[in-house]
Amino acid sequence: MASAPPPRRDFTAQDVQRRLRYIVEKDKLVLDDLPRRFLEVFAAILAHTNYRQVIDNYARMTARCGNCATACQIYQHTGDPRDVPCYRSNLLLETYRRHFTPRGLFETRVLGRAYLTADRVVEMASTYYDCTACRRCSLECPLGLDHGLVTHLARYILSEIGLVPRALVVSVRAQLEGPTRSASSPSRHWPGWW
Repeated sequence: MASAPPPRRDFTAQDVQRRLRYIVEKDKLVLDDLPRRFLEVFAAILAHTNYRQVIDNYARMTARCGNCATACQIYQHTGDPRDVPCYRSNLLLETYRRHFTPRGLFETRVLGRAYLTADRVVEMASTYYDCTACRRCSLECPLGLDHGLVTHLARYILSEIGLVPRALVVSVRAQLEGPTRSASSPSRHWPGWW
């Protein structure tokens, strides 16, 4: 028996902003069909990079032991179960399992069990930018999952669909468009650099 797809919920920029712990650039936020856009970007990354092998390998493992929570300073501070690194990584890995594996494609298309919803994309946007990506959790993982790599990949996907903290956008823009046009090259505007 096929379960009914979850009811469609249309978000406004204010709805998204209320659910996130950071401020987004509302004027550049396009909310039309977030799950479809997320999957398109994810599919392009998997097709044109080496991430497919790594994500496929990680998706075959089930990392829900919570050993990483002991090393995560964010979880230690908040105590929120959404801040446990294996929970955070599992959001993206479950999306991969449900939309990019044969079994997941069968369940999604034939049985009508949609996994990725606009709510889930907004949840990812909330949890992935709370992480500092220090990779301390990867040292504690008995399966060797690199939660920092999964976090970086998810952040890249979210940034491509416009869900990125405004402070990050502003600082990167200032760094790339500022007087030096780069954070790593010295400028003639800095006297006494050498």
